Formats: sequence, structure tokens, C-alpha cells
Amino acid sequence: MARKDNCTIMQCDRCQTLKYFEKQDDHGFKEWWNIVRFDADGSQHDYLLCARCHEQYVNKLKDADNEFDSWMKNGAQS
Repeated sequence: MARKDNCTIMQCDRCQTLKYFEKQDDHGFKEWWNIVRFDADGSQHDYLLCARCHEQYVNKLKDADNEFDSWMKNGAQS
């Protein structure tokens, strides 16, 4: 591998995709997402996701939102 100075290296915490960017305005740089997730115990976890994994993550969040909304609405019926 050639030497590369003054660059940003990003690796997706889920799929391990690795990308190098020389500047923050390089094509694709803004397609990476830093996310913060809290688990069931309230512990915070920070992750870096590529665009593809972030899209899948957002879909999981939407499913979880729908399940939570349904659970909340049915609380008075329990």
C-alpha cells in the first residue's frame, strides 16, 4: 500500500468496509454516519456506519418505532 498522509480513514463497525478520504468534501464522505445507541440497560454505544449499513439501521429503527407505538397504544387495554 502506498503512503497516504493527512487523510481520514473510516471503517464501518458493522460490515468493516474501509474508505480513505483526503478532504471532508470528497465524494462519499458525508455518507458515513456516527450513531449513538442505548441498550436495554441504558449503556451508550457509539458506532460508525457506512451508507448501506445506516440505511438498514434506519429501517430497523422504523420497525422498533412501530412496535413501540403499538405497545404504548395497547397499554390501557392490559
